[in-house]
Amino acid sequence: MIMISLICHIVPVLAHPGHGTIPADNAVHYLIEPVHSFWIVLTLAVAGAATLMYYHHKRKRAAALSQNGKTSQPEAH
Repeated sequence: MIMISLICHIVPVLAHPGHGTIPADNAVHYLIEPVHSFWIVLTLAVAGAATLMYYHHKRKRAAALSQNGKTSQPEAH
């Protein structure tokens, strides 16, 4: 956790004018340059992990409910 915090605070400092090989006015710059692409990859990784955890929990809960003889369908009120 400490390492993630340090990376989050140090990496933006590297993004000064003139960094990288592609001009900053080009959209590809934000996809290719490591200083920017790191955040894209990190965001996608966190979103992917959260999605996998959600579906794993949902599947595990459905299995537990079916073992108890209950349905996984919500009750209508």
